Amino acid sequence: MADKAISQLNAATAVTSVDLFVLEQSGEAKKLTGQILENWLVSFADGHGGIQSITKTGSAGSNPVIDTYTVLLADETTYTFTVTNGVKGDTGDQTYVWIRYSHAYPTADSDMGTSPDEWIGIYSGTSTTAPTHYTDYTWYQFKGDTGATGAAATITAATIGYQQSDSGSVVPEGSWVTTVPTPVAGKFLWTRIQIQFNTGSPITAYSVSRYGIDGTGAVSSVNSVSPDSNGNVALLASDIPASDSISIQSHLTDIESDVSDLTTAINQSVIQSGVKTISSAGTKNYTGLTGLTANHVVVNWGLFSDSACTTPIPENAPTCDIEIETGSGGAWTAVISNFTSTFYMKPTFALPENL
Repeated sequence: MADKAISQLNAATAVTSVDLFVLEQSGEAKKLTGQILENWLVSFADGHGGIQSITKTGSAGSNPVIDTYTVLLADETTYTFTVTNGVKGDTGDQTYVWIRYSHAYPTADSDMGTSPDEWIGIYSGTSTTAPTHYTDYTWYQFKGDTGATGAAATITAATIGYQQSDSGSVVPEGSWVTTVPTPVAGKFLWTRIQIQFNTGSPITAYSVSRYGIDGTGAVSSVNSVSPDSNGNVALLASDIPASDSISIQSHLTDIESDVSDLTTAINQSVIQSGVKTISSAGTKNYTGLTGLTANHVVVNWGLFSDSACTTPIPENAPTCDIEIETGSGGAWTAVISNFTSTFYMKPTFALPENL
């Protein structure tokens, strides 16, 4: 057959073991058989789970023409190679590469399909259509078996560390300690928790809090009283209202006034300080106590056996009944009965009944 230019040749759509190529390798023109190319592709594909496709992805030059092919492997790895076409020759037989897939190593023609699966079959030959018999293909497993279930994750270590910092957003780079440091007002306390599992890198988590600063003047006022320079509010009784909205100081003042009035009334009510003598003169003796009125109550009569009023008479020895009778003009009379000896009486004081 006469020589033809490359542009006159039919395009190859498949590669067979008997094909012959010319390529440049290490600066030298060398021949490449289809069998060597197929063996290299199969060997290369075994390390990546097989071949998904081989596609012509580029062509450059005119003499020679350099074609670029891209191989897509099962693990999505790609590999490119070039073929230099610069020799005129006889038209050879057409060769084709066909690819089929199977879920498992096929044992029947019906096991094959065109959708990518765990096994790939490659045919290289002169058939213009894809062979339908599974034995026409060389089969490779490019998806490995499911691996064994790994051991359950377990915690092998857990640590907690503390560190103070001036920042509440930037993780400190200093040394972590295992005990909480002494608080410093205004500083941030970082807590780091690290959990190590039986595999993989440790998990690290952080939390941060801020120590408060003692403030001054945080309270504007209490009961309209402003705080001092240290932030304290000193309240007096006049600043604290009672339930009736009157200040406690006002109530205390009223009580003091009442006590003062009472003291004055008591002091002014001592109306009999002299000694009254009552001698035995029958069964009943009378002694008038002038100055007392019907509004007064004698608090203590003070019965004594001597004129100096130093020896009190016991209540029940001798028996002496005392009665108070109101005389004319508001005068009161003390009546002593059942008493045969002279005794002396000294009223201590008397109070108005309505006090």
